[in-house]
Amino acid sequence: MSLPGIQRAAVSYHKVNMWIELENEVAHLVNAAWWLEDLQFKIKLGKIHPEGMFSQMATFKPMIHQESAKCKIRKLLGVPDSTELEDHLFMACFNILIWNCRGAGNGNFKRNFRDLIQQHKPEVVALLETKVELKSMGMFFKNLGLTASTHVDPNGRKGGIWILWDPSKVSLNTTLTTPQAIHTTVRKDNFEDWIFSAVYGSPNPRIREIVWEELGSLADTNQKPWLIAGDFNDTAEASESKSNAPDTSASQRRKFMDNINKCQLIDLGYRGAKYTWTNGRLGLANVQKRLDRALSNEEWRSLFPEGNVKLNTDGCWYESNGTGGFGGLFRNHMGDWIMGYYGKRSFHSSLEAELWSIYKGLEVILERKLENVKIESDSLVAVNLTMEGNPGNHPQSVLINEIHGLLTQTNTTIGHIYRSANQCADHLARMGAERTEELVFVMDMPIAIREFVIRDSLNIRQVLD
Repeated sequence: MSLPGIQRAAVSYHKVNMWIELENEVAHLVNAAWWLEDLQFKIKLGKIHPEGMFSQMATFKPMIHQESAKCKIRKLLGVPDSTELEDHLFMACFNILIWNCRGAGNGNFKRNFRDLIQQHKPEVVALLETKVELKSMGMFFKNLGLTASTHVDPNGRKGGIWILWDPSKVSLNTTLTTPQAIHTTVRKDNFEDWIFSAVYGSPNPRIREIVWEELGSLADTNQKPWLIAGDFNDTAEASESKSNAPDTSASQRRKFMDNINKCQLIDLGYRGAKYTWTNGRLGLANVQKRLDRALSNEEWRSLFPEGNVKLNTDGCWYESNGTGGFGGLFRNHMGDWIMGYYGKRSFHSSLEAELWSIYKGLEVILERKLENVKIESDSLVAVNLTMEGNPGNHPQSVLINEIHGLLTQTNTTIGHIYRSANQCADHLARMGAERTEELVFVMDMPIAIREFVIRDSLNIRQVLD
């Protein structure tokens, strides 16, 4: 079987993307949730989306035992056989699945839901825009171990919010239900109680303001960690919408950001596809937007450190032509890739390149309303200058003072990291120097730095010459 113009399919498994030829069976080393293991992939064509991608592309199965996998990884990374490797690279302390399913109850939903439960093993599930009543699905969820629930049924075929959980693992107490939100208190052994709000904002802006009045009232009185997630039916910035039609939503975006700021909430960002909704039309009529997101207060970020973000930056400078590059990557506390950036620019020194990379990272932090981010740079001079500020007559005094101000404004800290542990950012900076673009955002991890990201996840360092 072959399709004109389509030679490859993109396969994503546990945050690592790879390209493999259609109709082939291949073995690939991938970053699995519990371990790095060899998997055998068999490509199967499924439904083709307008973008030319496939909805279901591959089946996979482990090929080797975990201990054999460890030996292979040690060999790949060039470390001694005695090197200790953790059995669990990613051990989340709390799993919650939030899915804007846009219709529950049909066969496709049930198949996909079973797969999600089997893969992620969530303790709490929130389903949005269900379009059917929960009572029609009760036995289906009970058979999957989700025997407790709270819900807001849809109005006809519009809306609907369900929260389901396994009471043997976690307890939820519903404090308020409204047509656009369910607010609960989450209790689990060895955890502080925290608030979870599942939101499905009305497509009508006037009605949508009601849910923000509710959230504002809760923000004024709540002292607990708080996570709010769902479909807000709003975008926060122009880049979160892709359309060929004129932009008429600037005032609505400002109102959305004002509501977020009034509630003192932080956007937790995203990983993977940039847009979460499409109108399904083809060509110039296609519209895509990021309508789904997760927000939290600072207390929740402290309760779940995996909500925190680390930024590694680097810069390079070629004295021969006065040009260079800068780059950086955002990762969570486990070293998992979130996003990266790189660009090309003229510099007068390598220090200027290092400082510029830090500055561009701080712009991203400010734009995304991130707080308590830890920046790491392998330039000790740059770190010290930006921490101290007021460098007097230093050639880069303007840039240094700007960075110092942004560090304070965003509640961001900065520290030094050895070059051997900063290889990913170094590679991105060199990518920037080789390109022509002034700034590029990278949502999918480049294949060339995958090994370095794996090394960092394993906390293995390679000494550079």
